[in-house]
Amino acid sequence: MRLLDSGRAWIKVCYYRASSVGQPWDDMAANVQALVAAAPDRCAWGTDCPHPRMDPVPEAGLLLDHFVEWVPGAALCQRVLVYNAAKLYGF
Repeated sequence: MRLLDSGRAWIKVCYYRASSVGQPWDDMAANVQALVAAAPDRCAWGTDCPHPRMDPVPEAGLLLDHFVEWVPGAALCQRVLVYNAAKLYGF
């Protein structure tokens, strides 16, 4: 959080690897919400595809569904899913 507060860091919101309970990864909702609330302009969503060393492999659509459920509002979701990545990668 200190790095995000500095304005010099970005974070990829790829939460499932940090889950202690596994699918459906509900234990990660508060973490995702806190990161996006703390730095909505410095978060970019990602799936970590091709999911190295994961068995079973998480389904990307389900990961996205959870993210959209946990992050309040279409505008904030669009920022993290689309606009931030474009800004970060310059496209």
